[in-house]
Amino acid sequence: MNKRSLYDCMEARYPIDRLGYIYCRKGYSLGNGRMSGLWVDRNNPLIITACQNCPDFVSMDDDSKVKD
Repeated sequence: MNKRSLYDCMEARYPIDRLGYIYCRKGYSLGNGRMSGLWVDRNNPLIITACQNCPDFVSMDDDSKVKD
């Protein structure tokens, strides 16, 4: 099974005013329990433990979840 990356989730958000920052729209912690978002380095795959069993993970490859 492939690991889930936050980059691949439709719930990931990238604010325009904070380049390099990513967070989960559903509000899940992405780190130490207090952190709702992450500052990311280029080429970081963002394979985060919280994403692996997340019930709200929606893959960008899943066309059935895309709303018109």
